[in-house]
Amino acid sequence: MRILVVSESFMTRESLGNLFGQYSTTREVISIKSLSKIDKHELLNFSFIFIEIVYKNKDELDTISLLKRVSPNVKVMVLDRTKSNQILEMAIKSKIEGYLLYVIDKDEFKYHFEKIKNGKRVYESEAIEKIIYNDIKGLDILSKRERQVLDELAKGLNNKEIGEKLYIAECTVKKHVSNILQKLELKNRQEVIIYNQKLS
Repeated sequence: MRILVVSESFMTRESLGNLFGQYSTTREVISIKSLSKIDKHELLNFSFIFIEIVYKNKDELDTISLLKRVSPNVKVMVLDRTKSNQILEMAIKSKIEGYLLYVIDKDEFKYHFEKIKNGKRVYESEAIEKIIYNDIKGLDILSKRERQVLDELAKGLNNKEIGEKLYIAECTVKKHVSNILQKLELKNRQEVIIYNQKLS
């Protein structure tokens, strides 16, 4: 697997280069400051591209969109420091596999990387909320994963048990539970159980 890391920050480039280099399937990791530093045709030779966006750069956004149209098998993960609706909408329309606003936990990042590598999509829950509150149609108030967590919560399972059942990290379950409570305006797990019973 050839991986491209695009970031203006040398710390991001070096740390992700080291992290990705630990995977046995990684053949080569290339790190660059900007997509303008690489030939557009060369992008087709990568199987995974991580790009950190710190300001809206139309050329880079257009390049990513074009890449996904020409080569949909290239997996792309965007770290959007701008938290821009425009970049979020581009990510959705271009069918980009990963859209993150933060990278705090190394294990969670590795988990997201594995999911994307295996053909799944990963979108930050805050980004999903943006979509919902901006009335982009076709999404329920809870994501598919949040609905799965809700179902297990309603059975009385704790975070560890939910994580084992859904094959996700316990810290990710905790994040989903927090999002569910916030979105449904519930105070605790007991209210989740009552809420789910009303739906049944």
